Amino acid sequence: MKQRGDGYLHVQIIDVLNEPEAQYKHVSIHTEEDVFVRNGLFKQLVPKTYNNQCSFTGMQLTSTFNYSFVDACHIVPFSYSHNDKVNNGIALCPNLHRAFDRGLVSISND
Repeated sequence: MKQRGDGYLHVQIIDVLNEPEAQYKHVSIHTEEDVFVRNGLFKQLVPKTYNNQCSFTGMQLTSTFNYSFVDACHIVPFSYSHNDKVNNGIALCPNLHRAFDRGLVSISND
């Protein structure tokens, strides 16, 4: 018989609660317009470069209003590189974007 606190879910909860806090570099942003333009261009251009297709799964899904369901993901996190160029971006579906950000999936130089 399992005791209270045993099991997969309990272990996962303990791991999440004990995960170290992320360390971020301070980024100096001059105006709200800078943030909007920087963020907007990256989010528009990266999926467009990949033809609104997830680089891992090949999923390509858009709405009738031309909204892409593929995310623009930074290959090297912006907090480290301050690089919002398209060549630092990859198009991923939302679930793989989260997995990529958490290091559960990765890419190589090839």
